[in-house]
Amino acid sequence: MLKRLLKTKTFWGALVALVTAAESVAVGSASLTEGLQLAIPALMALFLRDGIAKVAGK
Repeated sequence: MLKRLLKTKTFWGALVALVTAAESVAVGSASLTEGLQLAIPALMALFLRDGIAKVAGK
């Protein structure tokens, strides 16, 4: 499962968004609320993409 996930552009895009959100909050250029507004959709995209791939694989 992890190997399949690592090959998707969605995974890498979500990972970059999560790192960017964490970095923005850590350096103070964004509040925690703004960081969460970036992180939550990235996580949703990641989990939805993985769920769709699992259903399509069955």
